[in-house]
Amino acid sequence: MKEQYYSKILTDIKDETQLTFRRNGKEGFAVRLEDERDKNFWLPLLEMALPNMEFAFYPYFDEKNNVGITGKEDFKKYIKHADSQLIFCRDADYDYLLENSILNQPFVFHTYVYGRESFYSFSEGLKEIVETNTKETIADDSQFVDFFKAYSKIIYPYLLSSLFSTKLADGNLTARNLGKVAGFSQILNPAENLESLKQILGTGFKLFYDTYKVQSEFQVFEKQLERLGFSEENAYLFISCHDVFEKVTLKLLNHVGLHLSDKHYSILSTKKEKAEYQKYRKNEANSFEKLAQNNPKMATCSFYQRIVQDIRVAFQN
Repeated sequence: MKEQYYSKILTDIKDETQLTFRRNGKEGFAVRLEDERDKNFWLPLLEMALPNMEFAFYPYFDEKNNVGITGKEDFKKYIKHADSQLIFCRDADYDYLLENSILNQPFVFHTYVYGRESFYSFSEGLKEIVETNTKETIADDSQFVDFFKAYSKIIYPYLLSSLFSTKLADGNLTARNLGKVAGFSQILNPAENLESLKQILGTGFKLFYDTYKVQSEFQVFEKQLERLGFSEENAYLFISCHDVFEKVTLKLLNHVGLHLSDKHYSILSTKKEKAEYQKYRKNEANSFEKLAQNNPKMATCSFYQRIVQDIRVAFQN
């Protein structure tokens, strides 16, 4: 009975969406998201993949008593009904790397990396974000790219262990436990902060890695993840995205931005210029949190490009 009920809800949504598009001389489909905030990520991606299409977004479906529930569990109830008139877009979490079958259904698209915030942290676009926030020019992006390569190398063995632990369901090292300590309260000296993190993670989790790495099953698992694109250089894209974005990316942006904004402020000659600059930086639209949501280089990330290609291929068939 539940499946029939869900099917009726979705059939009505598809019919209503198609009728609206046809009435306006347009072609498009409905898009189910996990959360309404996901729209800002998926809309430009869908527009890149299918530039002539229109989209109607649903962060939830209304059920009895007009109650809408968001989130992954509600999302899963309907996912088997995905088709060319109603697609589903979600964060991959660990499901991609663990090759869970829920991601293999037609017209279900996912981020490959942990989630949308992972793309906000894409290191090659952080230079431009700081420049926009501070109005100062940075010579190149090496300090950001090199930082995240070093960070990824540090967390790689423990994230690998966490993934393997999740696969085994042994409870040894969960993503949540790793994420809690895989960041910084603040970044004052990037090299020193990274070295400190290396010691903290080694103390807390090296025993798990040493225990796992000698197992043949673990070695096969590591090779499998390499084939999926997970590596020592990009591991930061696969750790819990909220933890990385809030405890690593924003901390680094604040560290670099503080010095550059002080530099810019010092060269301003009038009180009016200084007041306008302070007002500009306090504007929420110019905050690192907001600017990162439009990371100017995330569309160049190979995983972002894979999502675009997946969507194009699905609608060519």
